[in-house]
Amino acid sequence: PATTPVPNGDGAWVGLLWPRAMLLRADLAAGLGLKDEARTWYGTFLELWSKADPEFAPIVARARAAYTSLGGK
Repeated sequence: PATTPVPNGDGAWVGLLWPRAMLLRADLAAGLGLKDEARTWYGTFLELWSKADPEFAPIVARARAAYTSLGGK
């Protein structure tokens, strides 16, 4: 499930980490020149956050710009 509790029970939820991990993986792949992998992860991130709250607009815009620069549509 998207909201699996972290085993130590400190109140954090694993599901909250997935979008950040996707964006970090995309950034890393782009930095290493792995364009196809970066495009895949930016695209996945953008699909997940396509209807994000306005407060996340700068992050989504940055990911969209990176995705577009790698040939994403």
